[in-house]
Amino acid sequence: MRFVKVKNEERPGEMAINLDLVREAHFGGGMLRLYFERSSSSQDDVTFTGENAQKIWAAMG
Repeated sequence: MRFVKVKNEERPGEMAINLDLVREAHFGGGMLRLYFERSSSSQDDVTFTGENAQKIWAAMG
């Protein structure tokens, strides 16, 4: 499993993103939208901005 840690934009602290669950990603205008495989414990899509967006996009290769 490939994980990347980023700052949580809604709460203090960090969160880990499992890149293996990302089925689609779109980056542009400083925003990154990730679409995840559906599961009972995760959202279908999440949007990141700024440093978090760049860090995740770079980790995705």
